[in-house]
Amino acid sequence: MADLAPAEMAVPAPPRAGPWKFWGTTLWGIASGAGFFVGAVIATFAVLVRLNPDPSLPFDTLLRSHREIVYAAVGAGLVGTFAVIALAVRLSKLGMRDYLGLLQPRLRDIAVGIVGLTLLYIPLAVASHFTGALPSTKYMIALYHRAATAGYLPALAAALIIVAPLSEEILVRGFLLRGWAASAIGPTAAIVLTSAVWTALHVQYDLITLADIFGIGLLLGWIRLHSGSTLTTMTLHALQNATAFAFVAIVYPPQ
Repeated sequence: MADLAPAEMAVPAPPRAGPWKFWGTTLWGIASGAGFFVGAVIATFAVLVRLNPDPSLPFDTLLRSHREIVYAAVGAGLVGTFAVIALAVRLSKLGMRDYLGLLQPRLRDIAVGIVGLTLLYIPLAVASHFTGALPSTKYMIALYHRAATAGYLPALAAALIIVAPLSEEILVRGFLLRGWAASAIGPTAAIVLTSAVWTALHVQYDLITLADIFGIGLLLGWIRLHSGSTLTTMTLHALQNATAFAFVAIVYPPQ
């Protein structure tokens, strides 16, 4: 037995559970983007094979006439993204609830978030007062009207109010922020970095709106770390998008 003791002592201990640090989080984040791309491509190809459309049709015309291509591509892409994140969390040896902050929201955190979002929208309101509707507002109006004309307004509402908050918050504030905040760059830099990443996901908007989105990202990042709950930021994100959707529907209804 004495001869076995050195060999037993030489066996390395299992790695300690904990979030991925800076480079691990960054690489897993890139992999999650690749997961979205691969899932979307596979789903698009599968639907096209099933539909067997006229090959002479332009792709944008094909998308307008067969909305299931878009639904399948986005759905499969999100599955690919979440699968990569789930794998990363599992390998971290932390629970999904702990790692991603899937904790019940507190009313006081929701209230703080609503006040913060209201204050951050004041610059947009002032800019709109002096310059007229911002390009971002015009973009949303056109998107709403196209959806209403084509008959997929419920799908647009679901995408804005459910899918976008769920997917963006799990990736950005749930996974990336948790890992980067636990790394050498620290919580403050992690909030700024995730806000920049989140802003980059909205490059279709004008610079004024992008600056406001960056500010909202800082607010949501702070709330995520302060409350420990990504479900809180998810709720605030959904409320924000629902408010914008309702505003366009009430103020700029299709003629």
